[in-house]
Amino acid sequence: GETQEDKQIGLRASIHHNQARAYYKIEDYRRAAEEARACLRLDPEHSKAAKILEELAPNIAGTTVVADHPALVKPLLQPRQEEELAKPSANRLVKGLLQLKDEGNSSLLRGNAAEAIATYSKAILRFAEVEHELQGANQSALKATLFANRSQAHINLKNWEEALDDAQSSLKVQPDNPKALHRKEIAEKGLASLQQQQSYGEALKNALFYKNQGNKLLTEGDGKAAAGEYTSGLE
Repeated sequence: GETQEDKQIGLRASIHHNQARAYYKIEDYRRAAEEARACLRLDPEHSKAAKILEELAPNIAGTTVVADHPALVKPLLQPRQEEELAKPSANRLVKGLLQLKDEGNSSLLRGNAAEAIATYSKAILRFAEVEHELQGANQSALKATLFANRSQAHINLKNWEEALDDAQSSLKVQPDNPKALHRKEIAEKGLASLQQQQSYGEALKNALFYKNQGNKLLTEGDGKAAAGEYTSGLE
């Protein structure tokens, strides 16, 4: 069975994962990656932490994917490349972001939601890096669209929590974004349905347990005790 130490490790891994999601939500992607890696060091099979790193891996400067765990990211040893000699214009920056958005849309249309998520994530990370160079409502609308589109990609994969986070991030930038509002509603329903299924599964598990206990007691001739177990299974 699970030891006390195993439970403690699982709890710590869960906390690191939640911290990664929190940093992801406020767009502090480097810290999000650090917390996700900390989670995976404790629990290498933690799929949600691995998913966060898979989204961030192509987008964090100066990192590479480790061969023994495709989700783990570690810094490269070689020095960074020299800074760009010329500062790109705002138009060039927006054009690059739009290109990434279009690439993500193409992946989504091809049915490759995971690839779309990675591309949208790259665009969102890039947007955070150059946001101070951009101004105006159009740029805010682009940011809202990137989050709304990534929300749709998560919906396609039934990642309800991530889809809801992205829809809410989009609405934080553009409260009247119709796609984000619609996807928020879909994600909320999906999450509620998932929680209901989990609750039903737990109830069914308990009912089967009490049924088996009742059957055992009934076989032993203790009808009164058996009836009590069956009653517990129906509660």
